[in-house]
Amino acid sequence: MEARAWTTGDGPKALFDAAMAWLRERSVLLPGVTRLVRLVATRREAANRRLWETLHDLLDDEQRTALDGLLEVHEGRRNSHLDRLRRPPVRVSGPAMVDALQRASEILGLGFAEVDTELVPPRRLAELSRYGVQGKASLLRRHGDARRAATLLATVTYLQTPAVDDALDLLDVLIASKLLARAERESAKAKPAWPTCTSRSPPCW
Repeated sequence: MEARAWTTGDGPKALFDAAMAWLRERSVLLPGVTRLVRLVATRREAANRRLWETLHDLLDDEQRTALDGLLEVHEGRRNSHLDRLRRPPVRVSGPAMVDALQRASEILGLGFAEVDTELVPPRRLAELSRYGVQGKASLLRRHGDARRAATLLATVTYLQTPAVDDALDLLDVLIASKLLARAERESAKAKPAWPTCTSRSPPCW
């Protein structure tokens, strides 16, 4: 049961149903529902702790401090650094392009691409990163050290690819909508205008 929870991250109901199926297939006398529910919850919690501690132990003290710094709200700002890194570009403009490049550079510059997370099942890492991307910084700060570090590591690792993709997508849109459109307008202005034919003018053909 714990192995399934570790690999899949299934919720309590799915784990409970799997446990019931496993017992029936082996003709094991079924325990009381309450007892089985407690057992499932215990094993699921153990798998979660293993996930957090495994990721936490991949980091050194300096890296953990850097991750905690992402949750800080600096003076004069309303949002944490993590909030800003999670926010993709929403406008198509030169300044937005600069911000997108800076965002990608900051995320990659944190250096967590070098942390080997292959010990953790990809599904569990993806699940943890989704929680980190959507969760409020104030809530993440209240988690224990292992869970907080694990969630932030998964989040930053996930954000590396979207940040670069967002910058490239924005560049494509800028080239198509701004530069090419401007070139077409300038080309149209440079073309000689055809004379307008009237009944009194010489033939135009």
